[in-house]
Amino acid sequence: MRSRYHLTVYLDPEEELRREWKVKRDVAKRGYTPEEVLADIERRMPDSRAFIWPQKEHADIVVRFYRPPGYNPENPSTLNVRITLKHTLPRLDLSEVLHSAYEDEALVRLETRKEADILDITGNISPERAQAFERIVWEHLGPHAEHFDPSLVGTFWDKAGQSYPLALTQLIIAYYLVKMRELAIERGHLRVA
Repeated sequence: MRSRYHLTVYLDPEEELRREWKVKRDVAKRGYTPEEVLADIERRMPDSRAFIWPQKEHADIVVRFYRPPGYNPENPSTLNVRITLKHTLPRLDLSEVLHSAYEDEALVRLETRKEADILDITGNISPERAQAFERIVWEHLGPHAEHFDPSLVGTFWDKAGQSYPLALTQLIIAYYLVKMRELAIERGHLRVA
């Protein structure tokens, strides 16, 4: 079935963070107790190891949120993110933002490896740097940007406020959704009605 998808994304947060998120969601939205959620996670762990975790190797984009030193769970906007972009994807030109980010203690870093580019964005990126980065990605979205609601970018379902690493991750994924759709149409793999 993987061959039927033009873009695959795998969310790979730190395990403790994943559990924290699942407990918060299932308690708030589904009425479970924290103990019930944790028991369910443990019960499903063999299936996760066998069927979900192996999908990471096949994803075009892997998104890993991780906690910085001194992380406060009450302030999730400070989470760092590492976005792995496989070389099977077209390159998104981020040279402008990367050049300025290097001047600011490498709050955004790009490392090119054999099979993928690794983009790291720290949770303490300044609003100015993050907004410059956002602007570049919005520009790359071009006319497709009108299909996305900027007020939702980077917001959490359970808290007010904004996370720049989350916003940038969402925009990068949006860019690749649009780009891969365009490429599929060009190659005749997708028809538009």
